[in-house]
Amino acid sequence: FLASVAAQVDYNAQIQPIFNSNCTQCHGNLAGLNLSSYENIMMGSNNGDVIIPYDHTSSELWIRVNSGQMPPGNNDLTSSEVNLIAQWIDEGALPEAGSSNCEEGYTHFENLPINLVNNNNEDQCFFNDDLTVIGDLINLNDLNYSNILEVGVQSWNASRLFSWVLTYAQNGSNGVNQQLTALPDNIGNLSNLSILYLEWNQLTMLPESFTDLTNLTNFVISNNLISSLPEDFGDLVNLIFLDLGYNQISSIPESTGNLKNIMYFWIFNNQLSQLPESICNLPLIWDG
Repeated sequence: FLASVAAQVDYNAQIQPIFNSNCTQCHGNLAGLNLSSYENIMMGSNNGDVIIPYDHTSSELWIRVNSGQMPPGNNDLTSSEVNLIAQWIDEGALPEAGSSNCEEGYTHFENLPINLVNNNNEDQCFFNDDLTVIGDLINLNDLNYSNILEVGVQSWNASRLFSWVLTYAQNGSNGVNQQLTALPDNIGNLSNLSILYLEWNQLTMLPESFTDLTNLTNFVISNNLISSLPEDFGDLVNLIFLDLGYNQISSIPESTGNLKNIMYFWIFNNQLSQLPESICNLPLIWDG
């Protein structure tokens, strides 16, 4: 998914070949819509414009290829082709890849989702390593998002992902609209991530790299299927708020006693029969 997001789309090299292979036989000039060149596409059809720059969801061409109306028959475009067309439109539907003010390793997005928080980032440049993790989450869980910044509720600060709410909700309004079953192995690359919510999913484990998220202060993963925690879970020394409730955890690692900043620690409704002695090292109020 991210391969198409990390660099701007070039129309002649990436978009026109899609139309040449799938659409021009039907739309040489059908209904006034000619898909044989950039100039013809931007002229629209007899019914008006089919491309609305910076807004793929309002662009008739994208609506039709996304719904399967185009091409006709059993010749639907692949999801990667549909996503590439969406990205090209959202970048302004330019005839060739343009340049941005972003440094190497960052990607510019022209239009941002309305629920995305973007602080200290006037050029709207987003760190590619963070975007890669989001893209891998999409692929791993087969999520249906055409814009990588729409996955969950994201807050970015100075081009880095700071807060990510991936709580499952059917309408996806405050999280994701499909339940997650796995986290990508590279999630530990989100080195600036401070807040992560993963409630009501179907996650069974945390990847090995998870404990590289040493800037995490708030972590909520209640109502999942987690059965164990990494032995080095205590490396998350900046955790203040931790909710592991309503899972299937059978033991808490000894290293958990290293969470010296913890103030809220919820572990109810698991499969625990005992706790490590190190738990007494935590700066919690135990008497009420």
